[in-house]
Amino acid sequence: MSDLWTNVVESIKGSIIGEVLSTTKGKVGLGILAALVLMAIFAPYIAPFNPYQSFSPYQTPSLKHLLGTDYFGYDVFSWLVLGSRVSLFVGFAAGIVITAISLVMAVTAGYYEKRLWGEVFNALINVFLVIPALPLLIVIASYIRSHSIYPVILAIVIISWPYPARVLRSQILSLKNRDFVIVDKSIGFSDLYVITTDIIPNITSLVFSIFLFSTIGAILTEASLEFLGLGDVSVISWGSMLYWAQNEQALIYGAWWWFLPPGFMIGLVGISLVLINLALDEITNPRLKAVKVMRKYEKRVEASIKTR
Repeated sequence: MSDLWTNVVESIKGSIIGEVLSTTKGKVGLGILAALVLMAIFAPYIAPFNPYQSFSPYQTPSLKHLLGTDYFGYDVFSWLVLGSRVSLFVGFAAGIVITAISLVMAVTAGYYEKRLWGEVFNALINVFLVIPALPLLIVIASYIRSHSIYPVILAIVIISWPYPARVLRSQILSLKNRDFVIVDKSIGFSDLYVITTDIIPNITSLVFSIFLFSTIGAILTEASLEFLGLGDVSVISWGSMLYWAQNEQALIYGAWWWFLPPGFMIGLVGISLVLINLALDEITNPRLKAVKVMRKYEKRVEASIKTR
């Protein structure tokens, strides 16, 4: 068992997660994100009350109700904890799908730019780029009404994949003309080998950045749809909390404990993902690496001078 644990630790250290954990920003970002994910996983055990158990409405925060109660008398803290499950699931699910679609479209449109299917995929990216995202999102959400979060994820994916695909395609167009790619192609390696060995590993950091920003973008979009009443407001999520707080005029009644916590949690997710992205940038950006090395040498020189 100890050998298995040692192997797991060593594999993490050698992975991109281990590199992120080697920076302060990465540790803080991953720590916040891990805490939020654990809260979502164990939400039924953390929430002190059934979310639909009614108490006196508009109670201020207290030891019994940490974030008070809302207009309906529901415990706000229980809604906040349980709402993390839907909001984080929408964010990560949409982020994974957006990144996967963007990568497939970009590789096809970029690597095969002078072939028919490359031109077709490039045309699709351009068409979706010029379509206004917000009106399209509202139309899709209005027509796909269902007591489920999956139509919301579908709507978010449809409007979100074109721009990341365009960014990835530009990088692939640059990479495919590099010497090491040309050499592998001239030797006779297959396109699949070149793409998986030469192209994708060199855009890994960019793919991770797209995933992180797509995730927070999906969480914000889901909250916006719920706030506008275009999603399923019967689902417990941070977005539906904002919808009901606005619908029942929580701001007018001064019930800040109803609408501020879900906004704070969405912001906390955004901060954690931005910190992780900054840590990735420090690891993969050669200029930032050079600055970091120079600062280390400066500190060593200063320390040696002080000891003399």
